[in-house]
Amino acid sequence: MDIKVVPLGAGQDVGRSCVIVTLNGRNVMFDCGMHMGFQDKRRFPDFKFLSN
Repeated sequence: MDIKVVPLGAGQDVGRSCVIVTLNGRNVMFDCGMHMGFQDKRRFPDFKFLSN
């Protein structure tokens, strides 16, 4: 069994939290949030990891 955990946001910040867990080639997203201090694309987690 292969498990990979990747934080896409909020690693050292409040808000914009997002964690991707890959288990046997399948992705599950946990706790996808927004940073309330920004009004542009910085408000959201960095989803570039998912496009690969």
